Amino acid sequence: WVLEVKNEQSSTVLERFLSAGVPGTCVIGTTTETGPHAQVRISVGGQEATCLSVLEAARLWEETSYQLEQRQANPECAEDEYRSLDNRLYTTYTVPFSYRDFVLGPEKGGVRVPQVAVIREEGTNGDREMAAALLQAGFCVHDVTMTDLLAGGIVLEGFQGVIFPGGFSYA
Repeated sequence: WVLEVKNEQSSTVLERFLSAGVPGTCVIGTTTETGPHAQVRISVGGQEATCLSVLEAARLWEETSYQLEQRQANPECAEDEYRSLDNRLYTTYTVPFSYRDFVLGPEKGGVRVPQVAVIREEGTNGDREMAAALLQAGFCVHDVTMTDLLAGGIVLEGFQGVIFPGGFSYA
C-alpha cells in the first residue's frame, strides 16, 4: 500500500515502519504539485521509467471501465463520462480535528466499549468511512474480510455488532 505524509514527517514515518519490520518499506516519491496537470514520475533503480500527468494517469485508469460501459450502458453516456475527466475539479480535504482525541483501544475511561466487525469483500464501498464513523462514536472497530471468516481465522461470536458496508461485488 502507499502512504502519503508531509515531507517533514517522512523520515520519522519511515523509521517507525522499518523498526516495526513492515516489509517493502521505502520512499517511492514526493508530491510537488496537485491537480490534473501535476506530473506523476515513476523511477525504477534510479532511472525514470515513466512520466505523465495526473489527467493522463486518470485516463489510463478509467480506460477499462470506459470500454465496459460502452458495451453495458448507453454509449453516449459512457463517452460523456470519459470526456468529463478533462473538466473535473479536484477537492482538497482538510481534517478539522485531531484524531488524538479518539481512543482506539478496547477501553475508554475504564469502561469496556463495544467490539464491532466491519465486514469487507471485493467490491465493498465505504468500509473505511464506516470504520472511521464507528471509531468516532466510541466503538472498537475490527476490519474483517470474508476470507478471514471463511478460513476460520476470525469468528463473530466475540463481537457486539457486525456491519456490512454497501457496494457492488464482482462487477
